Amino acid sequence: MRAVTTSIRHIAKLAGTSVSSVSRVLNNSGYASPELRHRVESAIRTLNYTPSKGARMLRGAPSRMIGLMLPSIDVPFFGILAHAIEQELFQHGYQTLICSTAENMDHEARYISMLLAQRVDGVIVASAFGSIEHFGVLRDAGIPIIAIDRELSGIADDAVMADHAEGGRLMARHLIDLGHRAIAIVGAPAHSQPIQLRLQGITAEMAKDGIAPAIVAMAEEHSFAETYRLARELWRLDLRSPRSSAQPTFRRLPQSTPFRIADFPFRTTIRSSASTTCRRQPMSFRG
Repeated sequence: MRAVTTSIRHIAKLAGTSVSSVSRVLNNSGYASPELRHRVESAIRTLNYTPSKGARMLRGAPSRMIGLMLPSIDVPFFGILAHAIEQELFQHGYQTLICSTAENMDHEARYISMLLAQRVDGVIVASAFGSIEHFGVLRDAGIPIIAIDRELSGIADDAVMADHAEGGRLMARHLIDLGHRAIAIVGAPAHSQPIQLRLQGITAEMAKDGIAPAIVAMAEEHSFAETYRLARELWRLDLRSPRSSAQPTFRRLPQSTPFRIADFPFRTTIRSSASTTCRRQPMSFRG
């Protein structure tokens, strides 16, 4: 025998009210007295009723889903960020659709189409390229967009940004104050907006002391393996040799060359149409 699917008609009959009254309670739309709401919710529990998400979406009810688009979730920063966002949204009754775009613009566009089809209530995005063209369809559909870590000027309603240029400046100043003059810069991916801003901050701060980066090594792929490979290559080079900024000379360093760990505040800016807030958070780097 085929199981009978519970519908709002069954709820209405058990609660002793109309279908339209049950609908108001389910969708939290229109007035429903506390007594009526109690009867309907009791009937829902008794019948173990679960609303059909597809039916709710067809009626235009909120999906209670938020899209989260990140360049990569195997990078610790974005993995931790995804976990924190998902947990916070869950506490407020939202589900999170996590989209890892793999630093690929085509992946971004396809995920945007998927989020539109799922009728998400909003999108939080750290765009791999900072390109706003394919995000326009979300804006045109009236879906709020929050940018994180990368600007989406003219598209995002709000943004939470780290001051990457200031972070680069602080890193460079720390090393210079320690007496270092031969400083290599390793990062990935080369097209990343935060990487470019950090690079600008580093080179501008070094220029104040009349020095330039000994070498700038940028990988195209945002992965631990790529930056580790670059770091190992630089490890074998002596960047401390006498040189000109135009033609640096390198010597091999012993494997036991020490690295230092330094901590300093890193500024995060939360920008919205209403206000801008700066917060300071700890940051560690090897120098």
